[in-house]
Amino acid sequence: MTTPNEWTPQKPDDLLGIAGKVAKVQIKRARNHPKSRIRLLLYGEPGCGKSATCRIIANSIAETGNISHVSACQITADTIRGWIEECKYMRSGWRIYHIEECDAMNPTVQILMLQFLDLLPEMSAVLCTSNLKMQELSDRFQSRFQCIKINRPVEASVINFLYKNWPELRECNARRIAGDTKGDIRAALNDAQAQLDYLEYANEEEAQ
Repeated sequence: MTTPNEWTPQKPDDLLGIAGKVAKVQIKRARNHPKSRIRLLLYGEPGCGKSATCRIIANSIAETGNISHVSACQITADTIRGWIEECKYMRSGWRIYHIEECDAMNPTVQILMLQFLDLLPEMSAVLCTSNLKMQELSDRFQSRFQCIKINRPVEASVINFLYKNWPELRECNARRIAGDTKGDIRAALNDAQAQLDYLEYANEEEAQ
């Protein structure tokens, strides 16, 4: 069985809360409208599933070789110019640009990014994440993206997720972890791993 530290969502149903619904809608849109363009910006608190949602959308509609995963702080002007050049050539299948923390781009790169978004060809998707609040995002970014807030899942869904996947946690511990982490899935997985490790240590001591 996969441990909490190794667990990674693979499909929309693995995502909690609104994240799973967003993934399903975008995947359906890409499949039903293959000549469309997707400009999606997911924002919200850390640990709510923004990156996982983008990754699942990308892997569901494009071949691995057609997906670029990059942090915004690593993007240079030459990176964007290369993407713009790609737009001039015909290709088969969807092309995905998955950008983490898009608000971290420097001003020069942001200007080129806006140009790239305007030139985006058919069967292309730019999937971005940001930890900022909507009012903190650039107005120019907001006007070019479909912006969706990913809220942290409710406590009950986190409890069910933990107990369903790792019943050895026991429900009381799943409830405690969900309450302490307040919908932060990443933190909940780390705490679940720590609890399972503690239980294993305790069992080994009893055996001795």
